[in-house]
Amino acid sequence: IEERHDQVELMTQMLMEFETLDAEDVRFITNDTWDIEEKRKRLKEAEDRFKRTKATPPPPPGEEGEEEAEGEQAKAGDDPVPNPL
Repeated sequence: IEERHDQVELMTQMLMEFETLDAEDVRFITNDTWDIEEKRKRLKEAEDRFKRTKATPPPPPGEEGEEEAEGEQAKAGDDPVPNPL
């Protein structure tokens, strides 16, 4: 541990900032090629890839779209529930 004190200290600091390190991060740290900006860039890219867009809710009843639904029922010519008699 004393030989790699600086690397262990860096891992400690990075765990406090990022909460997790993957195998690639550990390799970079142990090979003295760690770049914190590269880690931040990778995290940002991953976040952007999985970011969900907000869905637009349908209009409330009585607004746009209701007339179209009524028109489609009228075109069908059948009652939604057939009369058994």
